[in-house]
Amino acid sequence: EGTCAGADGGCHRGKNELVAKGLKLRNARWPDLYVYVTRSSLAVTRDEFNDRREFDLHALAGQPADRPEAFFLASSRFPWAVAAVRSAVDCAPDAFCFTEVKALTAYLGDAELPAGPSAEAGDAATPASAAALAVRLVEAPPLAQELVLDGGERATALMISGWQAPEHYLFVGQLDWSLTTTAGDPGAGGYWIPEPPLPVKLQPYSGPRCKFDCGDYGTGQGLVGAFRGAALLVSGFMLGAMLILHEARPK
Repeated sequence: EGTCAGADGGCHRGKNELVAKGLKLRNARWPDLYVYVTRSSLAVTRDEFNDRREFDLHALAGQPADRPEAFFLASSRFPWAVAAVRSAVDCAPDAFCFTEVKALTAYLGDAELPAGPSAEAGDAATPASAAALAVRLVEAPPLAQELVLDGGERATALMISGWQAPEHYLFVGQLDWSLTTTAGDPGAGGYWIPEPPLPVKLQPYSGPRCKFDCGDYGTGQGLVGAFRGAALLVSGFMLGAMLILHEARPK
């Protein structure tokens, strides 16, 4: 039996454990939006036929089986591509640099999307890559409305941060299709409902609670949802017009 690197930097016997396959992550504030992977970043979509919104969740080796915290959140379609929350250094033209925690699509080994894999989330990884690519999942604070899935199952929302950036959580803002991160409790825009519910119990979030524009289940629908849909429609018309103009140019 082989060994896998855990997020603690040690090597552990066995493979990472597949916890859930074909997992979807639905936003609590905007329940019609699901996380999906692009080539380089994470975003949300309403498209129910988008197969990039399904993930395979692997618990890293070397953790307590009853309440794991470190996971690979791998694309079901591209199992070498994982959702990650990582620090990145950005430098302006005047050489001023700053560190930002970003939501992005990262890759195991040297694979690229949609190239073939050099590694998959269930396989061994170096300690450095395991810690850098792993996400930390915690149970979100309770919402005012009980979460019940279409099949009648009760669900508990979760929050997603980076293993090396544990205080920065994924969330979707108003009128935004890309995921970003925020320090601390992001409110319902950063609470994600797993479909189906996870078969493992997560550690509860224990930091300071959200205090501004926190939202609740479904509160992003209404007017903001209409603006979001209108923005997408306008973007589609603009893209179509650009394509028509491009095709009409003299050859």
